[in-house]
Amino acid sequence: KILDTLKELFNSDKESKVKFTLCHSFAEISKLLGPEISEAELTNKILNQYKNNGFEIKKSILKMLPSYLDTIKSEEIKSKFLVCFKDSSKEKKKWRDKIAFNKQLRGLCSSFSVDIVFKEVFPMVLSACFDGVAKVRIKCCKYLSFILKFILSKDNNEISQKCIKILECFAFHRNYNYRQMYLCAIWKIVDDKEIFLKYPEILQYLTNLAFDKIEGVRISLAAFFSKKFEKKVEWLKEDKKILGIIKLLKIGSSSVVKEIVENISVNGCENIETEEYKDINDKFKGELEYIKELGFIGKDDGDKKWFK
Repeated sequence: KILDTLKELFNSDKESKVKFTLCHSFAEISKLLGPEISEAELTNKILNQYKNNGFEIKKSILKMLPSYLDTIKSEEIKSKFLVCFKDSSKEKKKWRDKIAFNKQLRGLCSSFSVDIVFKEVFPMVLSACFDGVAKVRIKCCKYLSFILKFILSKDNNEISQKCIKILECFAFHRNYNYRQMYLCAIWKIVDDKEIFLKYPEILQYLTNLAFDKIEGVRISLAAFFSKKFEKKVEWLKEDKKILGIIKLLKIGSSSVVKEIVENISVNGCENIETEEYKDINDKFKGELEYIKELGFIGKDDGDKKWFK
């Protein structure tokens, strides 16, 4: 009866608002029907609606797809829908739609293997981190952190090390905008103590930023810790090395930076030897070549005016 009603509604009503609502409901319908019936009866209906309608209907379908894919078991069918996302990623969009689209992409992690997420989903979000609009870059870099957390939580050392090298591209780039974006890229990783401590490079790159000669970077670092402490990421309060970084911000920075972290207690912190970081700013010369070699971004991406 559900399928008959659905067919009748699509055939009898061509109003885009009604179709928009119907397409948005496919995920809930699939929960009622179960995976086998959904795979057999809904897959082609969804793909046809995506193929034969305009932007608003497509947007509605893409929004519900992560939830729908959680119901589906067939990897072959899932891959068909992944093509929809890849096609959409190449289309021109308004900046708000770019943010919404990449927010949906982070929801695909639960539906695919770590290998597919890294090869297919990760590059789409990563490329948005080099958009010409600042709000898109910042938001998408935080969405990237969800995907990085998922990848680093899995037992795939080869892919994980590639992700760490990508983070290094941000953390050591000569342009301070990238170094600030590093903080966005690890936003969700820091919430998980086990993942964070598994990759000591992440902490090392954070420590480097405490010695950054650009005050804006140190302000961003201070704000990063302030927000994490506000969100009660409890393990940070007891980690001696993290507290050592905050102590550096308290004693060796401008009044603006000190004010941001003034309410964070650093009792029992580990003192960081400043001598080994005296030349750290000379090492901020990295480029994006590694990311380009992976084929995740174009050869000219990252070379726009704001990066120079």
